[in-house]
Amino acid sequence: MGRVRLLLIADTHLPKRAKDLPAAVWDEVDDADVVIHAGDWVEPEL
Repeated sequence: MGRVRLLLIADTHLPKRAKDLPAAVWDEVDDADVVIHAGDWVEPEL
């Protein structure tokens, strides 16, 4: 059976507290098979 790489992130508060996610997080997004964002976007656009 293969592995699934899951990335779970939350409490990002984009774009009010930060303008963007850190580059290291985007690297993990690129490597993940599934990404779940568990909340705290403060605007619908990202």
